[in-house]
Amino acid sequence: MDKYEINTTSNQINVYNSTLNIVPPVNALQTSLASSTLELINSTMKTSMESVIRAATDVQVLLKPVCDMSLMYQKTFNSISSAILEFTKKMFDISFDIVRPVVESFKIIHDVSDKILFMEIADEIGFPIYLEANSILRSKLIDSYRENNNSCNVDKMKQIIMDYYDDDYIDGVLENINNVCTFNNARIALLSEGVGAYKQGYYGCAGSLFATQLSGMIRDLYDKSNGVLDLSFSEKQEIKEVFKLENCKNDSEKVMLAQIISIQDGGIFTWYRVIDYFLGTTYGSGKRYMSKQPKRHMICHGIQTNYNTKEMNLKLILCMDIITELAWTIKEQDENSNVVATI
Repeated sequence: MDKYEINTTSNQINVYNSTLNIVPPVNALQTSLASSTLELINSTMKTSMESVIRAATDVQVLLKPVCDMSLMYQKTFNSISSAILEFTKKMFDISFDIVRPVVESFKIIHDVSDKILFMEIADEIGFPIYLEANSILRSKLIDSYRENNNSCNVDKMKQIIMDYYDDDYIDGVLENINNVCTFNNARIALLSEGVGAYKQGYYGCAGSLFATQLSGMIRDLYDKSNGVLDLSFSEKQEIKEVFKLENCKNDSEKVMLAQIISIQDGGIFTWYRVIDYFLGTTYGSGKRYMSKQPKRHMICHGIQTNYNTKEMNLKLILCMDIITELAWTIKEQDENSNVVATI
């Protein structure tokens, strides 16, 4: 026990004559996180398991607002996680029983960190891939990010995404739309034609169809969700205020989607990004983002004419995939009949 030294001032840990350096925190949140992390290590070395658990809880509480971290903070956060993981592995030689729960805690922290980073990458490269936060696509994009000196090589990442969503995957999306038994059969037939056109490279035809039917999918889902979406008038008004939809009619697709997402259990990182993408981009007003994103209103009114590309079409297909995933969660909640929607 005499071979370790922890310096809380320099954020440096010496273990068995080796040094782990943590990049200095750049804001108050990270300062508190680093302090609590070092306290956790001290507790592991010097005090009881009760103190360790208490210190670990402090770290987890501090992690809650991390969802607002941007890419510029990721180096510091990753360096803290990496340093702690390395340290806890060395601690196994001292006391496996004491360190094991600490290691498991930091595995969770590391996973949360990667999920946050994945969401930030998705935002930067402009693809609504938020449902892939636990998939192999996440690993591929994060590997690319780290190989590129912790920055996004946008062109390379786009190619990774285009390769991942191959024709077989797109067929799976269409099959999923059919199997959830939520959407109008005539609409599914249209979407099938659109997927056929997409696979043959007729992106203008496919994109026009996807943009119009996306709104229809939201309406179908809203109609099917009546058994679950038991919201009072005041709750619906509150949702409109939260999502800044006061000027929207109650029967608009924006309001419908906001209400559906508001009752989702868990997955706050995912659904926050989803609603932001839909309301701010796909259903956003004006020409903002139109050079890189398909906008439903602009396509349907003939204003946007650059959506006849594979990339633009894929973004619309991913939006439909998100709506389908919401349909599955609503279906499950309805079948369980034990979900109380609260805001």
